[in-house]
Amino acid sequence: MTTALTDAELLAKLVAFDSTSHKSNVPIATYIAQYLETGGIEIVRNFNAEQSKVNIIARVVGTEKNIVSQGLILSGHLDVVPATENEWESDPFELHETSDAYIGRGACDMKGFVALAINTARQAAHQRLCYPLVLMLTFDEELGLLGAQHLANTWPEPFPLPKSAIVGEPTSLRVVRAHKGCMYINIHVTGQSAHSAQPHLGANAIIPAARIVTELDILRRRWATQPIELGELFPETPYLTLDVARIQGGSANNIIPGYCQITVGLRSLPEQDRDALIAEIESAMRRGQAKTPNIDCKLEVIANSPPLLVSADSVICQTMCDLMSQKSAAGVSYATDAAILQTMGIDPIIWGPGSIDVAHKPNEFMPKNEFAQARRILDMAVERFCTQ
Repeated sequence: MTTALTDAELLAKLVAFDSTSHKSNVPIATYIAQYLETGGIEIVRNFNAEQSKVNIIARVVGTEKNIVSQGLILSGHLDVVPATENEWESDPFELHETSDAYIGRGACDMKGFVALAINTARQAAHQRLCYPLVLMLTFDEELGLLGAQHLANTWPEPFPLPKSAIVGEPTSLRVVRAHKGCMYINIHVTGQSAHSAQPHLGANAIIPAARIVTELDILRRRWATQPIELGELFPETPYLTLDVARIQGGSANNIIPGYCQITVGLRSLPEQDRDALIAEIESAMRRGQAKTPNIDCKLEVIANSPPLLVSADSVICQTMCDLMSQKSAAGVSYATDAAILQTMGIDPIIWGPGSIDVAHKPNEFMPKNEFAQARRILDMAVERFCTQ
């Protein structure tokens, strides 16, 4: 059995793995599985088709009573975003410690929580549990919840999963029960390339693309002023947001551009009809296209992560609010694996140490006080859900 590490020592080990999303996560997953291979923990490796990525599902075996929905899932992702910024003041893949923080890529998002969850599970393996404690560690969350979606599509059900889950994204220890959906759309504008000395032989794709962007901006401003149900859960942006994120077209100064691509980001609120939203974007595209002959436009949804809304009366929401002395759960605007877990019949809340404000940025850090407090709360959550 691998020697137990302190929470901070384990965090340092995890940060040292460069698990940037475009790389395989098998090395870090293998280390975690070996660290967890102790008496009382059952491990399932859920690989993708190429065997290059893997979800780790680990269950602390107890004397479960005949209520399969009882118990608790602690969920986190193993991938991190790139750390290529020049502003890093230390090696991003070597945990740097100050008097009040741990600094490194993933320290906040979200290897800090993952380290706590792993050690919580190791400790629980030596206790007498009445209900299961399950770790769910996924790949490629940063690329669009890909590992969680793969798990939802392929879970072989060697054992039933508990009903309640904590997804440990950084929330500064606030309990969160809702988040927006995240959708990305490509609009393909196709004309006809030609030599710029003979423009009559071509059809410029950038000009209608510009008109489409104008129509999208009109739609964006209209959506931003429309009151929406559940908007109170998102006080900073209580509305549907649309962002024209990228536009790419043209190949040379002396060629009439025959193709242009617009990429649009959309963040929808829970219970909005996302098909209807796509239809509105398509209508804006057609209005922009209308005045230009010989142009073809096509809309393509390239990512569509669902929103999350968990009942304020759910056991997980009420229990975590009670443990945190929080009056009511909040909402956030970013997407998480929690939305995929909900499609699996699980009630997930989002709760974890660290601030989303420092995630994906140089010198990402985890406050030591939140890190320690989160471990204490996790121990209490396990007691509430797994031992009573």
